[in-house]
Amino acid sequence: LHQALSEELDGVKVNIEAEEKALAEYKDSDAANDAASSNTVFGEGKKHATRAGLELQIRSRRDELEKSIELRDFASCREIQEGLEDLEAMRESLPTLSEISHRIASLVAGIDEAVAARNFSSAQQKDEEMQQLQK
Repeated sequence: LHQALSEELDGVKVNIEAEEKALAEYKDSDAANDAASSNTVFGEGKKHATRAGLELQIRSRRDELEKSIELRDFASCREIQEGLEDLEAMRESLPTLSEISHRIASLVAGIDEAVAARNFSSAQQKDEEMQQLQK
């Protein structure tokens, strides 16, 4: 079981590395510059493809908020803050490698405890959750 989890975690790491590479390419692109200077956040309100892309949008939104504060444009600040809060709430749907690793480790421990206690329905539930994380 631990070997299979280790292999799955390696797969997740590969996906994270691909996302980091995509983020680096995105930062270098004109689209990143356009999104950072725009008053609207690209993809706001939609499911984001990667955590890295979401974090880039959050940083852009924070910068936008700071500029509005400096300009004392408080009406815009309210709107920007709401958008920022929406983006930050989306983090849960795109966990980091560290968050996934921590949750998988917790689930493995929970499965072991459930099996030792002969609570197979709990073990199955935790195993199914782990399978979802590994996709």
